[in-house]
Amino acid sequence: MNYRIFLKIKKVHAVLVFLYSSFFLISCATVDYPLTPEKLQSYGLPETANNELTQKHAPIFIVEEHQKTFNRIGTPSARYKKTKEEIYIDPEVPSIYFMEQPFTTLKGSYNNLIYRVHFEKIPFSLIPFHLTTGKNIGLIVVVTLNDRKEPVLLTVVNTCGCYLSITPTSFTPKETYPDDWNSEEWQWVYGEYIPAYLDYTTQVNQPNLHPTLLIRSNNHRVKGFWLDTLDSVRQIYEMVPFNLAPMDSLENLSINGEKTSFFETHGSRKGYVKNSSKPLERLLMSWWVFDWRIGEDKKLGPGAEGNSVFYTSVKFWARKDSDMWNFPEFLQYWGWKL
Repeated sequence: MNYRIFLKIKKVHAVLVFLYSSFFLISCATVDYPLTPEKLQSYGLPETANNELTQKHAPIFIVEEHQKTFNRIGTPSARYKKTKEEIYIDPEVPSIYFMEQPFTTLKGSYNNLIYRVHFEKIPFSLIPFHLTTGKNIGLIVVVTLNDRKEPVLLTVVNTCGCYLSITPTSFTPKETYPDDWNSEEWQWVYGEYIPAYLDYTTQVNQPNLHPTLLIRSNNHRVKGFWLDTLDSVRQIYEMVPFNLAPMDSLENLSINGEKTSFFETHGSRKGYVKNSSKPLERLLMSWWVFDWRIGEDKKLGPGAEGNSVFYTSVKFWARKDSDMWNFPEFLQYWGWKL
């Protein structure tokens, strides 16, 4: 492609990204209202979890309006509907999926603790407008540990690669921050304001701290997070224990005595969550993002190709650089110098 034409495309695309951000602000804006503890439910990994490191840093989730089944964290499951396979989320059994991802940069060795959960759906709504309406949607939380097993980053992202936030902690060296980072301000993530810093040092008398995420009703956006203990959360909100499962068990869901994958294993949707669709995002965004499957939930892992890579930027030329599976390159793209 001629370089001048490419620059013009990038300028047009930048304008579209601005409009997209403004549109997301409108579509994601919701009116907050006071919720009593009875309308909130928490999920946590029991202290009996086999892997001490896994349990120590496992996130706690607090969901709004858990009486609605689509607000509950569930278990990816498979069944036959007539003769056709159907992948769905069972809201009666909460599961959290886990894997580790060690990586090395020029400055050190690190280990990602990756946690994944899923919900039934984001229901269709015009007021407020749910742009991300769809089925089998999920959320990924990554706790990055340094070589002393201290958490230096908390990364939160939806399983479509959208609504990304990266948050440093009191263990993160200041020189590794992006140039324009201000820990005293809040991060703005398409309509939600969330912390730009997590301080472990002020809570030294509480050694069992977990990232605790508050999940908004209906659209399952992360509306806030902090550090807390299982006991403290249990005292306020009913807590439902997670089933802990290895991430690769998503490749082996039971169905009538056989096994099937949560993800498509061949064809044009290879790597995408089965029965996951985002019709409104396709209608309103695919034509300028250059991705027909924009917003569809994906696998986070090696071997992805084309648009099935776990990209986190809507800039079409940044697919590879913003791919979250290649974590060192991903951090560099977003300005981090770990």
